[in-house]
Parts: sequence; structure tokens; C-alpha cells
Amino acid sequence: HGYNHNSLVMKDQMLFDEYGYYPWPSEENMQKAQRIAKKSVDSIFGTVRITSYVPPSNIMSVEGKKAVKAVFPDLRVIGGLYTGIAEKGILYQEFGPDPDIEGVYAFPRFSAGYVYTREDMWTIYNGIAHFGLVNHFIHPDDVLDSGRSGDKTWKDLYSDIDKIFGEVHAHFPYLEPKTVTQASEDYRFYEKMQVYAQREKDNLVLYYNNAPLPVYHYLRLNGKTRILSIEGGSIKYFIDTEHYRLYLLTIKEKKAVLKVQHYE
Repeated sequence: HGYNHNSLVMKDQMLFDEYGYYPWPSEENMQKAQRIAKKSVDSIFGTVRITSYVPPSNIMSVEGKKAVKAVFPDLRVIGGLYTGIAEKGILYQEFGPDPDIEGVYAFPRFSAGYVYTREDMWTIYNGIAHFGLVNHFIHPDDVLDSGRSGDKTWKDLYSDIDKIFGEVHAHFPYLEPKTVTQASEDYRFYEKMQVYAQREKDNLVLYYNNAPLPVYHYLRLNGKTRILSIEGGSIKYFIDTEHYRLYLLTIKEKKAVLKVQHYE
């Protein structure tokens, strides 16, 4: 998360007065700061691989990306934001290879912090609906800063974050916990995957190329069709409405055959 929470940008690349930050004079100075950060990490934890970076205040320049990568060669992920208010310097990202640094993946965050709010839960659920994942960030100073914590006690903050992830787990128990670097590697594979569907009488046949098995995904059928059995995986009945049925599939082979029934 940086050396001194001063975003890695130079003159005219962000609204400095609004944040109380100062422009870095050069990319070289950014690298010097990163080397100090690396020395501190190594002295506390021993030599560890730093593979992800979240920009302070979600602001970062191309020069800043290069500076971090130069000092932390194992960098695999930069986590900016997926949505927000337009502002000079803010790093908004789509999931995919970083456009500026080869070998680095853009893996934006949807939510952050310990405090439970319905607005944040709405954002989290949208991330699950759209991408099938939760990407949540904890600032190092969330439990120390009264503004970030909303003046809540540590006990209250623990209760809040337990409520956030307890609610997520209750509704989506099949989500797997991973580091952001692990998740980005999975996402790389999923981007390369190709899925094909073919109807054969009463069967729905699914084919998977370049699939990182097992594969998890939803399957929606219209209200007059239901799955009776599956070969090559397993199914979980999820939602039943008048107009459609929603299933969660766990695919364990490159070909799955679903026997379906149609009725009036």
C-alpha cells in the first residue's frame, strides 16, 4: 500500500491540495521510497514475495506502476477501483492484463473497510452477480483512524466485518477464500476458457476448452425445463420462479451431459 500513503503521481496528475499530498519529483524518487518500504517489510517479516499493490487513495500514475514493479519484481496484481466518481488520477480498472505493465494483472476492488452498511453490501452483491467474486480491501489504518472506523471500538469493528462476511457466506457458501494473487491467476484461466452448449434430444451437452477444472457457474433454464441428472459434474438447485430456474453447476470434466425434462 506504499511507503507513506502519498500517491505515486507527479505534478498535475492529481488534485494535490484536496488530499494534502505532494507530487513526487520523478519516478526515481518513487523507486527510492519503494526500496525503503521493501527494507522495512524485509526487516519485520524476513524476505517475502510482494505480489500485489493497492494505490493510496486509489490514485496511481503509469510512472508509479513502473516504480513499484522495478522494486518489487514479483508484482502480479494492481488493485484499483471498479466503479466510483470520476476524478483526476483515480485508478479505475477493468479485470484483465494491466495496459501499462507486462505481466501485471488489473484486479479492481468493489469494497473496503470494517464498517457494515447496506450500501457496501449492495456493492458486494453486484460484484458477485457480475463477476462471481468478492474483492474486499482492508486499509492498514482502518482500526487506528477514528474517521475510517466511524469512531467504533475494535469490538464493534470485529462485529461489523463478521456480519459482512457472515452474510456473504450465508447467501453464497460456495465462494472460495483466496488471496488476490491466487484469484487473479484463476481469472486469467477463466478468460481463456471457451464454453459451448448443444442440444441433443433430451440432453443439454456442455463442452469446456482450456478449462481450469473444476469450473463453477450458473445455468438458467426457462420455467418449463428442469434438470433431472448430470454426468461430468454436480448441480445445486438454486432459484425457482414462474419464468426460470437457476442452477449452480460444478463441472469436473471437459464434457458434461445434463438430462433435461420439458413439461407444460
